[in-house]
Amino acid sequence: MPQVGDIAQGKDIGKANGYTRFLWASCIDCGVERWVRFDRVGASKSRCRPCAIRRQHNGLWILC
Repeated sequence: MPQVGDIAQGKDIGKANGYTRFLWASCIDCGVERWVRFDRVGASKSRCRPCAIRRQHNGLWILC
């Protein structure tokens, strides 16, 4: 099992886009760990899909 912060190429982890780099990261809301696309700036998504949808549809969240 990878550790949070590990970086791998897509071909090494079974992704279709083989030369794209991916980062093993955890969701900032629920802590679920998963591979996210990684570029020069950093991880592309800080939340997992369910948390992002919940945040989007809940009027009590303060949107950044």
